[in-house]
Amino acid sequence: MEHRRPVTEEGMLRYLSSGRVRGVGRALAGRIIDTFGVKALEVIESDPDRLAQVKGISREKAGEISEEYNRIKGLQELMTFLGGFGVQPEYAMLVWKKFGDESFDCIQGDPYSLCDPDIGVSFQVAEGEFVGVMGASGSGKSTLLNILGILDNYDSGEYILDGTLIKDLSENRSAEYRNRMIGFVFQSFNLINYKNAVENVALPLFYQGVSRRKRNLLAIEQLEKMGLADRAHHLPGELSGGQKQRVAIARAMITNPSIILADEPTGALDSSTSRDVMALFRQLNRQEGKTIVIVTHDPGVGRQCDRVIRISDGLIIPDESIITDN
Repeated sequence: MEHRRPVTEEGMLRYLSSGRVRGVGRALAGRIIDTFGVKALEVIESDPDRLAQVKGISREKAGEISEEYNRIKGLQELMTFLGGFGVQPEYAMLVWKKFGDESFDCIQGDPYSLCDPDIGVSFQVAEGEFVGVMGASGSGKSTLLNILGILDNYDSGEYILDGTLIKDLSENRSAEYRNRMIGFVFQSFNLINYKNAVENVALPLFYQGVSRRKRNLLAIEQLEKMGLADRAHHLPGELSGGQKQRVAIARAMITNPSIILADEPTGALDSSTSRDVMALFRQLNRQEGKTIVIVTHDPGVGRQCDRVIRISDGLIIPDESIITDN
């Protein structure tokens, strides 16, 4: 197609010699460039048999190198082309991941294929996983968490929770799922200032119709697990930031949910208290099997999760190499 803009030979040669092309180390890249000079890229792209003449490259390896090079070049061309229309590189990478070297044919013959629901936010969280969602401010992390927590609806696609499609539910039905399956932890704690720790933790059970005596006993039990038995009857204003967050975690756990959704749970805490809070989440995950999804912009928090989903401009960023010519 005439609108494809090839990457520069200088940039691709620099990329090739950097050792980042799978199957081509620095020494091998040097031999390829020494053998073919400025024709090196042309040989790699279209003549693997000739490439196999280089010492240390079998015919099979030559084919693999050629295939990898063309994958990288095709991705760069797609990023350049879509970038001319203001499309973010992350989205171009998603298109390439979906359609590969047929991406340009899809754009030309079926442009609506770019609206495929698999391109954008598509991921799975298995039962018992400990997952972080990372991204810059405004990237869509909290919006995603609100959808997962059935606090916001979504315009297109599907959200399957425990085998059930979550879409256009009534307020009562949404509340039922939230109360039964999901516990929430927020950066600002969201505690009621005029209620003590026991009353704050017991509040979700009030909405389930549990008697005052039983819900208070269960709340005290949760506070004991959080190491806050001696703070049970203190108001939020009498608690430290770390203690407030532990009260919030106890409140999230009071209904015995299978999923904990936490929105920047360490954002208002110092580094030492943040580690303590993350240790609590780890304990809930490891010992009680809770599925935990934590939204954060803190790389330190992300490193403590088993898996990190990165989001940018409302899109999941795939794990792909990006070629840049500086």
